[in-house]
Amino acid sequence: MGSPGQSRRLFGAHRSLHDLLGGGTGADVVLWRRKEVSGGALAAVVASWALFYCGPGYTLLSFVSQVFMILLTVLFVWAKAAQLLHRCSRILKTLRLGRTPASSTRWLLCWC
Repeated sequence: MGSPGQSRRLFGAHRSLHDLLGGGTGADVVLWRRKEVSGGALAAVVASWALFYCGPGYTLLSFVSQVFMILLTVLFVWAKAAQLLHRCSRILKTLRLGRTPASSTRWLLCWC
């Protein structure tokens, strides 16, 4: 087989497969060096395959639409419950734009 460094090369390449895949976290996941993340990715792919392929008439658009409807319902109920319990809701009441778009974007992201 040769030296130990050459046994890890793909088709006699000068770089390792890990380096060819980018050498970062993505390469670790693809090569199963981070088993928990790789297993989670595999489970997500299998679940999405079972949901969209095995479920008759269920498309990605209908799934995303239902997720957004559930999210909007939860946010609505949360805001109404906060109003009934006299608690401060985290809803923007007024929107003031700053001098520059960057400062107004920062203000929208923080809004603490």
